[in-house]
Amino acid sequence: MNLDHFRGPHYRALLERARRELERRDGQARGGFTLKGLDEQDVAHVHGLLGTEPGRVSDQVRVDLAVLDATLRDGYGIGLGDLLERVGPPLRLKSKVEEERSRLRSRILAPALASHLHETDWFRAWLEDPRTRGAITQRVTSADTDGLGRAVRVLETIDAHDTGTTPLLLPNLAVRVTGDTKALNNDRPLATLVLAALSARSAQERPETAEERRALWEAYDVVQDDLASRVLVLNLPARGPVLGSWMNEAAEHGLPLQVTLQQLVRFPPEPSARVIHVCENPAVLRQAA
Repeated sequence: MNLDHFRGPHYRALLERARRELERRDGQARGGFTLKGLDEQDVAHVHGLLGTEPGRVSDQVRVDLAVLDATLRDGYGIGLGDLLERVGPPLRLKSKVEEERSRLRSRILAPALASHLHETDWFRAWLEDPRTRGAITQRVTSADTDGLGRAVRVLETIDAHDTGTTPLLLPNLAVRVTGDTKALNNDRPLATLVLAALSARSAQERPETAEERRALWEAYDVVQDDLASRVLVLNLPARGPVLGSWMNEAAEHGLPLQVTLQQLVRFPPEPSARVIHVCENPAVLRQAA
């Protein structure tokens, strides 16, 4: 059966609209529609196919899906649905689309439901939050089967982390789970998911500012930047190589010294002072110096 003429321009508007209507009606050839804005030749071809007469409006044709389906079966031995499948692309019937979305949602949720964290109230509350459900729906729409699973693996890594050891560096955590050092940057969807979960775990509102996000990460011993995380010290002698020597030398001269987290982790000093005073405002330290 040669159906090439149905791939031509004169039936394009008819078949495109018929496809939308058939998909919306889950493959049932019922109801109808009006084609508008057709040129004279297209009108003639559609009327010729349907065996109908032109109406009062010259650029419009009223199409009954059942009549179109019967006409194709009688004249070509093929139903409307089969014709659209043959001409392509495949029909996306409503029931099939919903079934596909359901399978995809189950696949996306599987890592969360299988995680040991699912036994905790905060984790289930995060999953059931309307905003999280909306994010999951977005991933169903975009067929992103990895996003939620990656968030779960990040949360599992944080949960297993011993806070008495070296802090987790955010880029290292990101690359360990995703292979991308920037995957947990503040503007990334993965970071939004993880921070929302950590907020649920902390029973607090989701962070909105960069400072709130940094504080929430650090509450779980995750540091965004071990060079930007630093402390200013004054007159704090210490034992140990490299950093301990620097702190001793600075203390001997009464000079403030910036110490980064990266330095503390690599060359951990052992302060020798019995009393250490802590203040938040560097102006106070400057006055002391």
